[in-house]
Amino acid sequence: MFKITPSNIKLKQEDNIKNVTFKIKDAYENEPEGDGDSPYINLVDLEDDIKNMENCDEKIIDDKEVTILYDYPFSQLFECTYQSSKNYFTRLELAILVSNTYQHIYEEEEKTTVAKVLSREERMKRGALMNRNRTDGKYGIWGHDLGDLVLHTLHVSYSNNRYIIFLGIDSYNVIINSI
Repeated sequence: MFKITPSNIKLKQEDNIKNVTFKIKDAYENEPEGDGDSPYINLVDLEDDIKNMENCDEKIIDDKEVTILYDYPFSQLFECTYQSSKNYFTRLELAILVSNTYQHIYEEEEKTTVAKVLSREERMKRGALMNRNRTDGKYGIWGHDLGDLVLHTLHVSYSNNRYIIFLGIDSYNVIINSI
């Protein structure tokens, strides 16, 4: 289903044509401050985010093919090219593709690593830092469990006659601690 390969794509600032952000209505409806909306897509459990996403049907890529670059939190840059039967990709479709690909990458890492992924409990016993230990599988994941990650921006570029998306990914733990 996914053909994820190491990438040597180098984008220039002038290749960037737009930055696509997200708005999830009422994601923080119980928060005392703010409007309750969120700019973040949960990469593990995106069902509620999908239901509440504004402009989900907006066409973001008006082409039958897009390449998405994945670099965080991996030891190198990877790419995956996707095909659309409709000749375009919507905001919702891209969020789902990114989520599904991240889930696949983390599953494949677990299958290919020799280094054991330490549980949060094991990490806390070693000190206050709860970051995920580096593993030595296909992707060399470090720093964050999948549940820590959120998507906030699609940096859309057009280079060499193709659309390329560089992802804006943050750690949910960093976001919560900054509120």
